Amino acid sequence: MIRFNRLNHRILGVVLTLLLLSVGGIAYFAMSISNNCILRLLNDYEITMAGALANDLDATFNRFEGVLKALSSLMSSKVTPDMINPDIADVIARQFAGQNGKFISELGTQSNESRSLFLIFNPELYGVKATSMVGFQRQDADSLFKFMDAKSFSPADLIDRNNASTAWFWKPIDTNAPYWSDITVSDSGEETVTYTMPVLIEGKMAAVAGMTFDFSFVRDMLSAVKIYDHGYPFLVNRDMRFLYHP
Repeated sequence: MIRFNRLNHRILGVVLTLLLLSVGGIAYFAMSISNNCILRLLNDYEITMAGALANDLDATFNRFEGVLKALSSLMSSKVTPDMINPDIADVIARQFAGQNGKFISELGTQSNESRSLFLIFNPELYGVKATSMVGFQRQDADSLFKFMDAKSFSPADLIDRNNASTAWFWKPIDTNAPYWSDITVSDSGEETVTYTMPVLIEGKMAAVAGMTFDFSFVRDMLSAVKIYDHGYPFLVNRDMRFLYHP
């Protein structure tokens, strides 16, 4: 009888031990699965948040691209190869401005962020005596666009490959690709970015179409987003330089 009781105790101890091990194992397994699920949810949330912000920015930048493509197409349709001549550059520029100035100004008003919109004829084709261009600019979103003075741009400086401050002009010509400048501060104190692309007429780099826009809309968009208690979005360029960080 005593041996039987001891056997019962041993069996009970084994059962309880196995029960504790099984419950503990199940609990650990469940916690592990739960933790992995939470991590995946957090990761999915962060990716979704970043994707949504990127899509919002893309939509605005695509609108900028559409404006410049419209400006480029306008010049390509109005200027013929025989007009690419330094002897008549000034006449061509004034005639183009007179015929299309209203359209160019209205293009600029399609974006509250835009501060200037311009076409600068390539001095390598139109000569470096003077800058031939058509452009409009404004101080802020509430101001009217006014005609830009070509005297503000030196044709020799524009095509100087060693002049980093005019890379927004010669980079599109050299690379045949759009170019985004670094952030600069305008005369009115706004942070602006210059976006330019080349204008080709029968294979010749006839001009550069460009615009400047107020960069604050990026800051406003990103600063309004909070992630958890202390998280925040940030923006870097292809060189991994911060364009926005709170």
